[in-house]
Amino acid sequence: MSQSALFTKQYVPLVNCRPWQYLIHSVVSLYIHSLGSTGPKDGGGGFGLEFPANGIINASNPTPCTKEDSREYGYIEGTLDLIAELGLDASKVYFEGFSQSSMFAAYASVCFADRVAGLWQGGSGLAKTYHTPIVPGFQAQCSASDYNTYGNSCCEGKKQSFLFLPTRVTPHACTDVLVFSSSSCRKDNFCTDCTWWPIYPRTCENKLVDCIATYTNDNIACGSDFYMYEAMVAEGHDARMLSFSPTNGVAGGHSNPQNTYSWIVGCLGIVDSCSESCEASFLSCMQTTSVAEFARCEIELKNGDLADCEIGCAPTLEMLKTSQTPVVNLSNGKFGSQEGLDVTESPQRPNCSNDFGPFLDGSGGNCSPPAGDGPASGAYHNRCAVSLLSSFLVTILIRCYW
Repeated sequence: MSQSALFTKQYVPLVNCRPWQYLIHSVVSLYIHSLGSTGPKDGGGGFGLEFPANGIINASNPTPCTKEDSREYGYIEGTLDLIAELGLDASKVYFEGFSQSSMFAAYASVCFADRVAGLWQGGSGLAKTYHTPIVPGFQAQCSASDYNTYGNSCCEGKKQSFLFLPTRVTPHACTDVLVFSSSSCRKDNFCTDCTWWPIYPRTCENKLVDCIATYTNDNIACGSDFYMYEAMVAEGHDARMLSFSPTNGVAGGHSNPQNTYSWIVGCLGIVDSCSESCEASFLSCMQTTSVAEFARCEIELKNGDLADCEIGCAPTLEMLKTSQTPVVNLSNGKFGSQEGLDVTESPQRPNCSNDFGPFLDGSGGNCSPPAGDGPASGAYHNRCAVSLLSSFLVTILIRCYW
């Protein structure tokens, strides 16, 4: 959290947690309070937080947001209750994570969108069934239980043959059999009930700010960022997609951008963005465009050595571009507390090292579902319409009663 010192007076770690576990940030009076959650490592890749609904997200169940859907729901709810009980500013609650942790940040933010301002997704986005990229735990292609049982084999629908192997073998998803001649077993656990993962961002009237940051040579996440951006825009959220390329000595890959917390605080608007005059002072400070030079000038900003700058203001987009220059898509023309920036009418697809999209010829590389299988189809469950109808009926009952 050292990078966040520019924007905070104090960092208070309330619970020790490993770096890959997500954090909740509640920023009030320039203080950041962080809480972490741990649990049994029974998720894909040994992840310790349970995603909802066995990983099966589709049109009929796009937002599984109840205590029955995930063991973590009560913990998140309790944390948000604690924030309220402490008298902290509930309008400044943000979720942040990287990789699978930021997928969980998306789940938590969508389910509690009425109590969360926004989220940062580093190295992730939205996984789509029958689409690449395929995330390491095969989420969206397999249910959580099938992956835990069959491993990577859950995503294959082809037959495997074992020829003249006079030994006992136990391939994934096959019965333990003694094989003396040509034999085969079918691995057909591709999730035909799935459409997305970890959740579809339908939040009704409660809209989120979602900052989505990925490197173009991130072969795990590049492309999923675009899927999430599209879904967020479709649902009326304020989506901000940052596509970074490896350059200037920055390797990129599956990682957050350099000067990570400057990007997080600057993009989300956790504190007010620096003024135009401060931005000009900062740009004058920069001798060259580089990660290290940005960090140097940021220290001057923090120490109050830059003219016209308020200590603690968040770097503007132009200031951050002197560290790294991503391709930027802004659905609402906003970045941090800045408004009036260029609105992205047609989002630019990330120039990923590995192309992304629907499976070609029925195969997604290391995922080969049975012929004819694809994402789940069906009528979309519009829970927002149901919610509005319920509110309308309650209003009528109250008026009739009184």
